Amino acid sequence: MIISYERKYLFIEVPKTATTSISRAIRESDPTARDTLIMNDGSDLVIRNTHVTANEMRCLLGERYDEFYVFAVRRCEEHRKQSLYRFYRYGRARGVMFKQRFKLRRSVNVVLANLLPYMVWSRVRSQLPCDHYLNDDHGNCLVDDVGDYEDLGSWWTEVREKIGLRDVELPHDNRT
Repeated sequence: MIISYERKYLFIEVPKTATTSISRAIRESDPTARDTLIMNDGSDLVIRNTHVTANEMRCLLGERYDEFYVFAVRRCEEHRKQSLYRFYRYGRARGVMFKQRFKLRRSVNVVLANLLPYMVWSRVRSQLPCDHYLNDDHGNCLVDDVGDYEDLGSWWTEVREKIGLRDVELPHDNRT
């Protein structure tokens, strides 16, 4: 999740949908962007997970949620799962498994991805769908602009104009 109170935008980070690249582009070019600390109505700082849902943000921001241009990316669920498998088997998760604070869940996922072929792993490993991050409890989409991962370049061109980052290109980070 990245939020700018000054520019009035909110980026909902759906896992395995180019969020690392988009987040980096925003953080490096917009000094008003905040990536893990948000202010609720009482101006307290609330520490949140990177992958906060739109519904959680709406609850935290209250009526102020409607003041923000909210955007996110959606990706085919099968492609997201394949990307997650590659992330655990070959990607950054494997490299940092023991270098950072030990996380049992991540370590188990790395081990399973390295022991099991994809077809078996995909049956035992669950993943929350994109809609979990974008919708409320009744299935209503809470995001103003949902980009399609397969058309990321043209979608990003439109979004960056709307949030005032006209010349910001997307880096290709965390390729899995």
